Amino acid sequence: MKKIFSYLCALTIVLSASAAPRFGLTREAKDAKAQVSLTAPVRKAAPKAPAKLNGEEINIEANNLAVDLSYFDLYLQYLGYGFFRIEGGTDEYAVSAELYTADENYYTTYSTADESIELSVNETALTVSSAELRSTEKGDQFVATAVDEEGNTYNINLTLFAPDEPAQTIQLSYSSCEINDYTSYYGFYYITAQNENDGVYLALLSAPEAGTYSKADFSAYTGIELIAGTDTTWISEFFSIDATITETETGKLFKVQLFATDATLYDVEITYTKPVADKTETVVLDNVTFEDYRADDGSWQVIAAPADSSIVFSLNPYSESLAADLTVADLDGTYSWLKIVENEEAKYYTFAEGEFTASVEANGVLKLTGWILASNNVKYEFTFTTAEGAVDQSEGIENVVLTEKAQKVVVDGAVYVIRDNKLFNVLGAQVR
Repeated sequence: MKKIFSYLCALTIVLSASAAPRFGLTREAKDAKAQVSLTAPVRKAAPKAPAKLNGEEINIEANNLAVDLSYFDLYLQYLGYGFFRIEGGTDEYAVSAELYTADENYYTTYSTADESIELSVNETALTVSSAELRSTEKGDQFVATAVDEEGNTYNINLTLFAPDEPAQTIQLSYSSCEINDYTSYYGFYYITAQNENDGVYLALLSAPEAGTYSKADFSAYTGIELIAGTDTTWISEFFSIDATITETETGKLFKVQLFATDATLYDVEITYTKPVADKTETVVLDNVTFEDYRADDGSWQVIAAPADSSIVFSLNPYSESLAADLTVADLDGTYSWLKIVENEEAKYYTFAEGEFTASVEANGVLKLTGWILASNNVKYEFTFTTAEGAVDQSEGIENVVLTEKAQKVVVDGAVYVIRDNKLFNVLGAQVR
């Protein structure tokens, strides 16, 4: 089974008020092999359909567009294509559209002819002659022209335009943050900053380098968490996101304005300080755990933990060959971290810098030697070795040919099979 699917089943990703902001903290959940949920948003009940109009034109205009990009992000990364849902309309007409796109440019045109859209009004399927999702200076806009089986024409114009001024401004400031590279599987860098009362989670689709960014540069995992006692509010729908990243002598400065659809402007400032080696520790461990995923996606993983489990290294070099000279740039940030348990409290740290060498000995032992600087400002000089026979010598240690395997996914409660970037139902018929 593919590594990507096994880890997906070990990781809870529920895009809800309580779970979504914890995406940056799911390493504990992954350890516990929690059940994954890819539940689609619940559709609103459609109003009663109007009488047949015998070929008349119906105009539907509303400023209540809702765009759910959660499926787009997941399926783009896992399957090579993406889709997401739009819901909106008026008191009389409920519009629901599922849009399919082969790349990250979901602000594009769609039509039934190329099977890139499924559109319905009041749960009646329509044939689309033209449709477009636009990103404008004021906000998102979905326009479409379609007909039903009775020959009625629907002219749809749904918008989510921001008011001229926010109803209120809330300032959030953080003196530290984590930057995790999740591009291998989720397609973004995750910048997470938290305190006791709130948290900000920025899913940036590119490396967090100096420059300016807009809403199109962030995935739907971007959000704000507000905590009041036992109540937690997750805010993830925004009119606009404007960010500036500045390089400083000690790290980075993030200035972000997130204009939420409840007309609240969140003015956020985050300081990231690059780790420095305040001290050096030596870690020598035998019998570390080795998992070989090279035939799947070119990666392999080593998990090293002392007997008292007070410290756990998880290194996941994305390298097809086991014998290699590696740096932090070769690590898959989705699965690479340092875990330290102190007074029964687990804390997680990322890796900022490091160099190490991997080699395979004649008895099938994998050996890693080198150093790594973690975000807890500690430089770890380590030597890790696996048990004898951990590496299958019959396959050698050279690059392996990557294979494309099928995997099962669940969408809206139905089981589908993915093979060669195509979607099939359980009977073998190609859906997408």
